[in-house]
Amino acid sequence: MRIADIHCDTILKIQGGADIAAGIPWGHIDIDRLREGDVALQVFACFISSVVPKNKANEEAHKLIDLIEETCQKNKQYLQLVAEFDEVKNILASPGTGIIIALENGHSIVNNLKNLESFRLRGVRYMTLTHARNLDWAASSTEKVCPFNGLTPFGEKVIAAMNEMGIIIDTSHVHESTFWKVIKVTKKPLIASHSNVAQICPIARNLSDDQIKAIADNGGMVGINFFPGFLDQEYNRVQEKRCGDLFASLDEIEMKYFHDPVKKIKALLKFDRDFRKRMEGIEVGLDCIIQHIEYIIKLVGDEYVGFGSDFDGIPVLPKNVKGCNVYPEILAKLGERGIIDKSLEKIAYLNFLRVLYENKS
Repeated sequence: MRIADIHCDTILKIQGGADIAAGIPWGHIDIDRLREGDVALQVFACFISSVVPKNKANEEAHKLIDLIEETCQKNKQYLQLVAEFDEVKNILASPGTGIIIALENGHSIVNNLKNLESFRLRGVRYMTLTHARNLDWAASSTEKVCPFNGLTPFGEKVIAAMNEMGIIIDTSHVHESTFWKVIKVTKKPLIASHSNVAQICPIARNLSDDQIKAIADNGGMVGINFFPGFLDQEYNRVQEKRCGDLFASLDEIEMKYFHDPVKKIKALLKFDRDFRKRMEGIEVGLDCIIQHIEYIIKLVGDEYVGFGSDFDGIPVLPKNVKGCNVYPEILAKLGERGIIDKSLEKIAYLNFLRVLYENKS
């Protein structure tokens, strides 16, 4: 069964020198594993940290889009850049992988709707509104203080423009107050591309039952994130105790190396190694991913959940998960739990296709 994974950060590793064709043993996604996992659609997120200077943020995002285009062209036997719904339908009938472009963090539009339009013209299909810091117009789930109530009037204009342009709104990383403002303003289905269930793992990055119900009522979907710290409450508790200072260093890495991707990836790989060393002795299994999927199905049905792995954007994976070749095993486990093929197909890719279709411009 073919798969749509609606969030990964692999383009940052490619920017740092990784070769997706030769294999990325220290990463989570490469061409061989995409084929093993039967991944039909993979969203490449162009992440721009909020600490990148405003006069550089837009330019840096366009550089990442350039690199996605170059990567697809260089590997056109296996990868095909897709943007519109009809192109996506065609890729499902081929053995290759369609690559969809997303922006992670509205910081890259630099408070300018013309910049948003330029990204849409380049094929961007969704934008994650915030990341780890408040923007001038939208609040982040990571921040404890917000100078406005979730979304400013300009933020409302961003939402309306995204609806008009056919750019899907992604509420992963946003503050809960921002989420509820967005739900009121949007006229089209939205996504939480890489978020999980707060009832299972109660952290600000995850979604309450009311938020999940609102996404279902909106016709949107949740992409389940594979990071153990978002999957399991006990893992997150230990992580906060052992690794809080490590996460505080991420902004410093971004500020120091945003202009030098090779050095930035080396620093981030060291972060990953340090994280894994500190978290030795505590693991989360594949069943925890299943648990989050099942919870959403029981809460709102099988039409509102899918995969948003966050591959290559997280320092560790669940036990025995090596990367994007894991999807056949996940589907098999869901089948063993009594989820029928029709539902599996929705979770695997149809739910995202529906949201993509309903966000056509």
